[in-house]
Formats: sequence, structure tokens, C-alpha cells
Amino acid sequence: MAWTYSDWITLDEGSTARLAQLRLHIKEVSDKISGGSYTTEGKSHDFDSVQKYLDRLLALEKDEAAAAGAATGDQTVFVRVVPIRPGETGP
Repeated sequence: MAWTYSDWITLDEGSTARLAQLRLHIKEVSDKISGGSYTTEGKSHDFDSVQKYLDRLLALEKDEAAAAGAATGDQTVFVRVVPIRPGETGP
């Protein structure tokens, strides 16, 4: 099978571009699996191996998200708000 986004592994480790490309690859693999098993030209195609590949990609996504510092829903972000008086440009 030819994948469009399988080059995610060649991008810089820990980069948001790598994580984005990986997520696109997960989507295309998932879309392929959603069709289930089928038969063409007398040959049966089963997606068990592709499902295992998808499971591995999903596990890698967690590692990549942590490396890229992406928000995974369990992180807290603190913001300091500093009021500006009229006529001032900031601290």
C-alpha cells in the first residue's frame, strides 16, 4: 500500500510538523481500515496487519505529542494578565 503521509518519520523529532504529519498518516490508515476486508480479482484482502500498524501509530502519537509539547488535554497553561493604563504601551 502506498501512503501519502508516511514520511512523517523523516521530519525533525519533537517538531509540531512531525506530529501533524503523523496525525494525517493515522487518518489515512484509519480510513483504509474502515472499509474492512474485501475481495478483488479473486484475492482476499484482510486488514489485520494494517490494524496492528494503526495501533502502533496511535501509541507513537502519544510520544510525539509529548515531545512536541502539544496540548493533550491534561496539561494546564497559566497566563499572566497585566492591565495597561490608558496611554501606556505595556510593562
